Amino acid sequence: MTIPNDADNLFLTDGGLRPELLGEGVPAVLQEAVRQAEETNWDTVRTPHIFMGLLDVPDAAVCEWGKVLQADLPELLHQFRELFRQGEGGKHSIAGFSRPFVSEQVILLLVEALNRAASRGRTSLVPMDLLVAVFTTKTIVTECFERIGFSAARLVDLANLAEGETGKQSSPDATKP
Repeated sequence: MTIPNDADNLFLTDGGLRPELLGEGVPAVLQEAVRQAEETNWDTVRTPHIFMGLLDVPDAAVCEWGKVLQADLPELLHQFRELFRQGEGGKHSIAGFSRPFVSEQVILLLVEALNRAASRGRTSLVPMDLLVAVFTTKTIVTECFERIGFSAARLVDLANLAEGETGKQSSPDATKP
């Protein structure tokens, strides 16, 4: 299977994301992104919600990224949730992670994440692909980090370092002396 390199091929005719593109942990991240969008009173899933989903259900690599960043992931999640909470005007219900309920920026982020996966020889996404794409597509999340002194390039470097560390920990040779 080839990875779609455009938004039109990411989604099925019913609007759902193609399940074959979703590696371990990604469905939970996207489901959590939908929940975060609803909780913060948005009518569509935006890039901060993807980031919040990654923070709320982190895999080992995202946890390692938090460690190398010296960040408390639950506290970071709380800060982003508060930063992106909209007014209390009616709650929105989003019918899952599907094309009508995701922003164009999220679609660009998915394409970038799939390109990253392909560059690593994978046909499906892992959470780290999403995390790196949050920073390489220059999202509002990136701008928030830049305001406190972390460039997008540095965040990507830390993500790649964390991914390498978790890969070493999970490889069979990692336990050999």
